[in-house]
Amino acid sequence: MMNLNNKNINHKLIRNNSIKSTLNQINKKNKKDLRVQRAPLNKPSNNNNNYKNDNTPEKAIYSKESYAKVNNMKENDLHKNYTNVNYLKENAIKENAKKENSTKENSTKENYSKDNSREDNYREDNYRKENYTRANDLKENSSIGKYHTDNYKNDNYKNDNYKNDNYKNDNYKNDNYKNDKYKNDNHKKNNYRKDNNTKDKYTESITDYIKLNHVSLQFYIIIWLFVLFMVGSSYKKIELHMVAEKIINEGIDYDSFRDMKVSKNLIDKVKAEVMDDNKKKNIINRLTLSMMVNEFDLKKTRLLSRKNTKQLYKSLSNNSSFKELNNYYYAIMNDVTCFPVKLENGKSCVTFTDTWNAYRSYGGVRRHEGTDLMANDNSRGIHVIVSMTDGIVEKLGWLEQGGYRIGIRGESGAYYYYAHLDSYAPGIKKGDSVKAGQFIGYMGDSGYGKEGTVGKFDVHLHMGIYVETPFGEMSVNPYSILLYLESK
Repeated sequence: MMNLNNKNINHKLIRNNSIKSTLNQINKKNKKDLRVQRAPLNKPSNNNNNYKNDNTPEKAIYSKESYAKVNNMKENDLHKNYTNVNYLKENAIKENAKKENSTKENSTKENYSKDNSREDNYREDNYRKENYTRANDLKENSSIGKYHTDNYKNDNYKNDNYKNDNYKNDNYKNDNYKNDKYKNDNHKKNNYRKDNNTKDKYTESITDYIKLNHVSLQFYIIIWLFVLFMVGSSYKKIELHMVAEKIINEGIDYDSFRDMKVSKNLIDKVKAEVMDDNKKKNIINRLTLSMMVNEFDLKKTRLLSRKNTKQLYKSLSNNSSFKELNNYYYAIMNDVTCFPVKLENGKSCVTFTDTWNAYRSYGGVRRHEGTDLMANDNSRGIHVIVSMTDGIVEKLGWLEQGGYRIGIRGESGAYYYYAHLDSYAPGIKKGDSVKAGQFIGYMGDSGYGKEGTVGKFDVHLHMGIYVETPFGEMSVNPYSILLYLESK
């Protein structure tokens, strides 16, 4: 760094000296140029007052033109000198810049060469170190290899000894294991013998106890079965007693009774026993009690068992609600025998659905109390209507809502209502006795107006069943009974 600073100072001194020398040269030149030659000595004329006599000393006399020329020359010289000075300055600056750049480049080259020499020295040092480490590694590996071979021999020797020791230990363990197993087997056999002896003693003690007390296991089993039977029967008695009390307290639910929720198969079973005079009373009692216990719905349940029926009948035989319901079911089930529309060529000519309690608007809003059997061909005066039961013609003639109708009282007390007839059977009149299946008229569409009105609705038979109650006649849904009769 010191050398570089000294060089810079020398360059600056050289530059200043060169500039001073050039300025001195310019000044000397200017002085020579500014010198004015004396004007030639001419004799002045007498008339010119500006000039003195010939005896006056010589002086430089300047004319205007020479003065102007001198000034122009001065200006030109000054301009030339100025440009020369600037040119010299610029050249000096450029030369100085070149010298500085060259010195910098030389310094950078010297530094670069030094750096390269350092890197080369560093590489040589690394190369020497690597060679040294490789040589050491080779020495170590050779020594380690010898050490490993020695250790390998020692390990093999140790392994052979270890195997021999293990073999001895295994033989020793096997011998011990056999001895222990033998001991355990003997111990188990002894325990098994002891257990068998204790069991034999225990069984002998039980048998001795039974023999001594004259008690058998069968007797104990019989006692337990008897206890269970008594508990179950007592529970059923309690349950039936509660049901009987409920029936007595609540009485008859007439709306539920009128729905007649009984399955076709159950009606078939009841009717089969009703035909037998010895079983008729029992099956009606069973049906009545089953309906009362199951809240008047036997579409998905069975009848009560005969035993439960007897027990309930004992507690309810004198009950007024039971007697009333028993009479209603007896009147319906005992009388119905035939489907009200005669088959044609062995096939039914009508279709029907459960229209119980459906709304009707003629004559005011009301409920439909029956089942409509609709003619498939909707033709009046063709399809034959027959009596469902044995009985007596109680009513015959025109009704505004029912048209031509006929009412037959069954032998057991139920009333069977046939409405919307087209005409009656010839010669039939009120008070006549009829048999089940007897022809009583033709299906029609009469009604909903004055006598003789027809065509207000499709041809069909309105079938209704009524029972006598303390409150008057009460309709019952005939749909389940009609299903049963159609299947027959």
